[in-house]
Formats: sequence, structure tokens, C-alpha cells
Amino acid sequence: MLFRSALGFDTHVKSFLHEYKNELIDISYNLQKLLSGSGKSNKEKEQILGEQIEWIDRRTEAIQSQFAAESNVSKAVNINELVKKTANFFDFDNRGIEIAIIPDQAIPIIEVDETKFQQIIHNLIANAIDAIEKANPKQGKMTIKTCIVTSNSIEYIQISIEDNGVGIPNEIKDEIFKKGFSTHKSEGGTGIGLYIVSEILREHGGKIYYDSTVGKGTTFFVNIPLRRHLYQL
Repeated sequence: MLFRSALGFDTHVKSFLHEYKNELIDISYNLQKLLSGSGKSNKEKEQILGEQIEWIDRRTEAIQSQFAAESNVSKAVNINELVKKTANFFDFDNRGIEIAIIPDQAIPIIEVDETKFQQIIHNLIANAIDAIEKANPKQGKMTIKTCIVTSNSIEYIQISIEDNGVGIPNEIKDEIFKKGFSTHKSEGGTGIGLYIVSEILREHGGKIYYDSTVGKGTTFFVNIPLRRHLYQL
């Protein structure tokens, strides 16, 4: 596998940032015009917003493609430690959320792309926090577990993230992993978070599913295949 030198990678990043700088300035200008009451009709405003969202989606895909070579590096990863490290990014105490992490110490270390799997865990924890805060932020609870499961004769490391948030309505249960679907469109949501999660897992031969009850909470299950495990802890 070929790797860029540190200098070459730095130059690549600078070029990448410069490429999109002017387009970001254009987006900022267009959105500021909308906020300032430019006299445009609602239809014109919707068109402008749609174009900007479409641009963000295209550039997100471009970012993933351009940096795939740099980030798509498998190495030995302790999933239990990765879960703990990612959870430490969030200030649960100030949010009034009780967090419990229950690792299965018997799971093996495996070779995966650490950056991508940290992205998966981070995204799911952030979504769980959002669901909890919308339900009852004073009594929030989240439980993250790891274990080994078998499905269709395939062994997986499973990460489950359970919250007592608002839950997912049945009418959107088949939509949440689709690209562009978001329950937060009015808040700037792009609808690509869970889509990216499912795509990363698909690339690694894994899967994601969930169990949810409106008003009681949701549990997401992430299954990572064990076929490339290295050794037992």
C-alpha cells in the first residue's frame, strides 16, 4: 500500500480546503441574504435552501472519497477501549445523563478501520443523547454494552447503545437509514449520519438494526464480523 509523505498529505489537505473555500463563502452569502429578508418568495427561498443542502451532500461524499485512502487503514483495535474513548468525548454529567458501559472482556481484538468505527459509535451516542434530551433530560439513562453474538452461523462483536429517549415512530422505521432522511431538517440535519453508519458497516460485512418503543427509548445494535480477529484478551 502506498502512503503519502507528511509533506505531501499536508499539501493535499491545503489544496482540498482551498478548492471548497469559495463555494462555502457563496453558501454563507446566500443564507445571510435569506435571513436578512431579501424580499424573495417562499418558493425562491426553498429553492436556494435545497441547492445548498444538495451541495453539502455532494461535498460530504467527495470528502469521504478523497480521504478514503488515508483513513481506510485496518489495524488491531480493542473495541471495548474504543467505546470508552469515544464516550469520553461527551459530557454526560452536565447533561444530567447517567451512563453505564458494560464491556464483555472476552471479546477479541480485531482488525478494523479505527477512525470509521469511532465515527459509528460517536454518531449513535450523539443520536441517543438527542433522543434523551427531547424526552426527559433530567432522568436520562444510557447503557452501552459489548458482547459476542452469532447470527446465521457468523460470529459478531456486538455493540448495543440503549437510551430512554423519545423512541422512533413506526411510520419512519423503514426510512431512518436512507440517505437524506432526517427528523431534524428544520434544525439543519442533513440526513446522512445513520446512512454513513450503515454504509461503513456494510463495507465491513457488518450490520446495524434497532429496537424502539415510542416514549420509552431505543436500542441500536451494531454487529462487527469476527472473521479477522487476532487474539483473545
